[in-house]
Amino acid sequence: MTTKTFAFVGLVLIVCLCRVNAYGQGSEWPMFQHDPQQTGNSNDTSISVQLTQRWNYPAGSLITSSPTIANGTVYIGSSDGKVHAVDSTNGTVKWVYDSLIGSTLWSKALVSNDKVYIASTGGGTSGVESSYLYILKVNPTTTNGELIQKVLLGPRSSGQIVPSSPALVNGTIYIGSSGGPSQSDNKLWAIDAQTFNTVPPYPITVLDGAAVAATPAVTQSSVIVGTFEGTKIYAFDRVSGTLKWSAIVNVPYVLITPSTANGVVYVRSGGAGSVGDIIAFDENTGAELWREPVGRVGGWGGPAIAGNVVYTSSDTNVMLLMPSLGKVNGLVPQYQAPVLA
Repeated sequence: MTTKTFAFVGLVLIVCLCRVNAYGQGSEWPMFQHDPQQTGNSNDTSISVQLTQRWNYPAGSLITSSPTIANGTVYIGSSDGKVHAVDSTNGTVKWVYDSLIGSTLWSKALVSNDKVYIASTGGGTSGVESSYLYILKVNPTTTNGELIQKVLLGPRSSGQIVPSSPALVNGTIYIGSSGGPSQSDNKLWAIDAQTFNTVPPYPITVLDGAAVAATPAVTQSSVIVGTFEGTKIYAFDRVSGTLKWSAIVNVPYVLITPSTANGVVYVRSGGAGSVGDIIAFDENTGAELWREPVGRVGGWGGPAIAGNVVYTSSDTNVMLLMPSLGKVNGLVPQYQAPVLA
């Protein structure tokens, strides 16, 4: 898995860097999968089909998180625990923040107003560091970046602490994590984006799988998550934190982020080379609407949604599905899940 993931994030960075000038002039990409619903879709139509490389940026180590684009800046995380802010026009570095734990930043940055939110993977160079949500200044007074606050997501116990990427809705950050060998350590957090306090009744314990590592899909009424090596998808009431429903996806990998649109939750099961499906659930009731086989799933990207089409991928194809039918209506050679822009 590690080799494929590194290859993927490196490729995504190159593709996105070819596009950032268009994003800087049009719509932005302020969080993982573009928005809290994880649609992976931008309405920006200013990007040319013919892409050329404008610049490249040497990060000094493996780039392990896909880029976030906001305020004319590209934000990325790297395998040495650093957050890089790069000018989207010319590729020059604005600042680099070093978390000083040497732990890989798998989490993707979220940018809102004057803050950057990104989570660290527990472990680090000594193998004992905890996992934190870091809150950084968008415009620090130094090229070393500037920490505002960090919030503990999981104390180190045993195994690797794996956080998801953060999502933001109505001033609240939603993020998943795992901090130990027990399922009781699998947490779904809600953190106030201004005070950095945990919002009651969160954190919620998710008693399934090994980690809440998939980024939550958040709507006005629901927070939907899956678990790594779990068998279910879970929908919680966004405000009260109560479980609305859970549904079995059969294949024991739901590391892939769910996506939502028009009251439907789309989940792609599989991952790490296992055979999986894309499944549509009713957001309110959890009733399964349809499922469609997608073959071996080599990547970890979630479905993307545009108009009345859902896009997902297997090892060698992008599949186009109609949300109302689940019928495959197109195949395009592709390794990873698409991003629509």
